[in-house]
Amino acid sequence: MTETEAVVQSENGSENKPEDTSPENLAKVDRQINYYFGDYNYPRDKFLQQQAQLDDGWIPLEVMLKCARLKALTQDPATVVLALSQSKESVLEVSEDKQKIRRVKPAPDVNEEAQLQTKSRTVYCKGFPEDEKLDDLLEYFAQFGECETVLMRQYKDKTSKVKKMKFKGSLFVVFKTEELAKKFMELESVKFKETELIRQWQTAFLEEKSKERQEKMSSTNKPRRDNDGKDINESGDVELPKNSVLSVKEIPGDVTREDIKSAISNASEDVKVAFINFNKGDTEATIRLVGEGSASKLIEALGEGSKVKVNDVELTVTALSEEEEKPILEQASKLLNCKRMFNQKGRGSFRKGKRKGRGGYHGGKRARTN
Repeated sequence: MTETEAVVQSENGSENKPEDTSPENLAKVDRQINYYFGDYNYPRDKFLQQQAQLDDGWIPLEVMLKCARLKALTQDPATVVLALSQSKESVLEVSEDKQKIRRVKPAPDVNEEAQLQTKSRTVYCKGFPEDEKLDDLLEYFAQFGECETVLMRQYKDKTSKVKKMKFKGSLFVVFKTEELAKKFMELESVKFKETELIRQWQTAFLEEKSKERQEKMSSTNKPRRDNDGKDINESGDVELPKNSVLSVKEIPGDVTREDIKSAISNASEDVKVAFINFNKGDTEATIRLVGEGSASKLIEALGEGSKVKVNDVELTVTALSEEEEKPILEQASKLLNCKRMFNQKGRGSFRKGKRKGRGGYHGGKRARTN
């Protein structure tokens, strides 16, 4: 459970439903409540830590039943007590009045040594459908031995008007022991719904990702770049990347520059818009992207038809040829170089206190006039 999951939703929630005290549901309640207070989650959960400090570690079941995942399983404290009474290895104890629960043993510290130990039993897996649910994933991994948690990797869905997180199809599973993790990794084949899973130790996966980021940021054998991704040659002039210009035609009259920028940016996570030559009312726009080859990458991402949706209208996007984009890049480079030189001179003069002209700074106080 996280702080956000503990937001009180009872007043806004659905109507009470009949209590499910079947063995299957009691097992789910037991698993969920013990996850909240388990060695992995409890030390990291600020909300639970704050609640526990109020009453010698005791937390009212009324508070716990406002947590989204537990609330979906039961709304009755008695059901939680019943589930815990049948639990084989619960980390919890119940108060005499059956209204509160707390950990039996103190939670482990989340220090550097503990984090390294957790990494040694954490595995990265990829190959799951993006609509898969956490409960199904927990049930799936239970066949390989007890696991403390499954961490679904997520990303922001930029195509939706309401920004929300979506499952990437990959996750980290933290096994209870290093031995269980090793057994899982030593299996010859692991499939999820007929799909062979890609498996790696978390440490190896994170090292690979770190190397990829370093390679992207490395300037070895690459020209220097400014903040907008434009190359800067030895003389200091800006050289704009090739194969980076797009064209969109037959644009409706109510479309704005921001509408076009948003549609292009949402079409691919790898695309960044540098400049759009367009005014409202124009029927054609020229779009310059950041990075060499970015135009072809976007066209490939759009797929067949190269369509992009702008204000519920599908418009065709084309990448300009080398000959077509050459004058556009040359003109843009000249403007950017002029702007760059002007800014450099302006900053130098300001530092030396030499700005002159109307309203400029001359080193003394401005005379008051009445």
